[in-house]
Amino acid sequence: MKKLLFIFVPWLLIGCATTLPAAGPTSEMIKGADQILLTVNESPDEAYKHFAQHLSDNEFGFQNTDETLKTIKTDNKESDKLNFSYSINASIRNTNGKTIIQVSGNGKNPTLGDFKIRNRGANGSLVQVSWREMLELAKSYPHEKIMYKRN
Repeated sequence: MKKLLFIFVPWLLIGCATTLPAAGPTSEMIKGADQILLTVNESPDEAYKHFAQHLSDNEFGFQNTDETLKTIKTDNKESDKLNFSYSINASIRNTNGKTIIQVSGNGKNPTLGDFKIRNRGANGSLVQVSWREMLELAKSYPHEKIMYKRN
């Protein structure tokens, strides 16, 4: 019996591990990605204003914005696809002479509670649907390059 437990417990622990190591940025979609990085042909000031307008045009309200730090946090917006709401976090940075908009999000479901939006789960699952909505929102903003990152 002890031998069986010795074999079974490590197998169970490995099978239940849900965190993946940090990865990216990469242009290839990665499992568990939780950030979308858009390289844009604008100054950080222009990107901040235009991306805030893009979010507003997509019916997001704002919880907190900081023009100096170039950060945006939206209020929760109800999804049309499943029973959840989500908010977007964006930060705009100048990295090596390129303006990058970093997009991430958080979701909320009455049954499951709060969750981080990431590229995980089955095709029609809540987490996967929320990832696709956030990805669609990010891709609809004019950009030169899109990359993915996992923290």
